[in-house]
Amino acid sequence: MSHSSGGLSGRLAARDRIPLAKSNRTPDVKDLVGGGVYRWRTLGAMSASGVIGNPDAASEEKGHRLIAGIADEIAGKLLNEEMWGLPYLSETVA
Repeated sequence: MSHSSGGLSGRLAARDRIPLAKSNRTPDVKDLVGGGVYRWRTLGAMSASGVIGNPDAASEEKGHRLIAGIADEIAGKLLNEEMWGLPYLSETVA
């Protein structure tokens, strides 16, 4: 099953915010204590601007592949008949 990423376009990228991804972030846990530890933090705690990641590694083609892969994974899970066969209301155990 394949899905189109529809109207996604590099023209929609907020290119004026790209420099924020490089300069407006707080240290990551691994930057402070090394790998092997994870601590959940809100997006706002990681970046005041809401921009995260490495924009230099991004491309329109990578974005299309990412969205298509996500769509395929979600569609595959939603089409799994076993999931829909699970009870969705509480049932009395006899």
